[in-house]
Amino acid sequence: NCSGATELILGSSVEKIGDQAFLYASRLRKLVIPSSMKTIGADAFASTWGLKEVTFLDSECSLESKVFAYTHVLDKISLGTKIQNIPSTMFINSNRLCEFTIPASVTGWSYSWISRTPLNSLNVYAKEVPNYAFDESLSLTDLVLGDGVETVGQSAFLGCKYLSAVTIAPTVKHISDYAFSGCTSIVDFTLPDTVESVSASAFNGCNFIVTENGMRYVNNCLLGPVNKNQTGYTIKDSVVNIAGNAFESCKSLKEIVIPNNVKFVGPKAFFNCQNVESYTI
Repeated sequence: NCSGATELILGSSVEKIGDQAFLYASRLRKLVIPSSMKTIGADAFASTWGLKEVTFLDSECSLESKVFAYTHVLDKISLGTKIQNIPSTMFINSNRLCEFTIPASVTGWSYSWISRTPLNSLNVYAKEVPNYAFDESLSLTDLVLGDGVETVGQSAFLGCKYLSAVTIAPTVKHISDYAFSGCTSIVDFTLPDTVESVSASAFNGCNFIVTENGMRYVNNCLLGPVNKNQTGYTIKDSVVNIAGNAFESCKSLKEIVIPNNVKFVGPKAFFNCQNVESYTI
């Protein structure tokens, strides 16, 4: 029983912390994980109600579920640059964790890890944002997809209706179905011209979509036509990317003219366009 401990010193040779090792150590305030650490078990620091700050010293340790669950005043955590996984429900009911950074080293994480936290600021540097990673995160307002991020998964930020500030690094190459669908508070959005693949549904319901001459655009990415029953469409010359499924099932389409600036045409962009008679590229 370590419920009365206020300070924990982990030596540089410590490699493992077992399941529930410091469960209910409610007076513990600050924790530093040494670089020697290899494993932290399930619920190891769960219900440490007074814990406010956690720092990992570039440890490559594996984390089990609910490591910091029910840490009601935890508001600052640094994972260092070597953590590789963020398990399911790691921070469940961490009621003050408002800002978080996912380092580039992270390769495995569950979409449910942020369950029941008031996260409002998120910085991601991991290569991939998994499907449904932050869907319906209603407290999230600020997002940075930093250098190193390449893929934004399906419905990753679906329904984050209070998300208002988004920065996307030029390393991002793929934005999947419904990735930002329903993010209705975003007014100013910049999509780098280096993005290679964008789903036509990635931004459904977003207010920053611009309609010109019956075509829907996000910056220089063409999402598709408003009306799919026309025989031809005019694509503006600045377009660099034609979204996946953009013209899917435009069965009246007869002629396709792709401007010179177009570098990327997404999967199934012209799928099921059965009556096309000519393509000009």
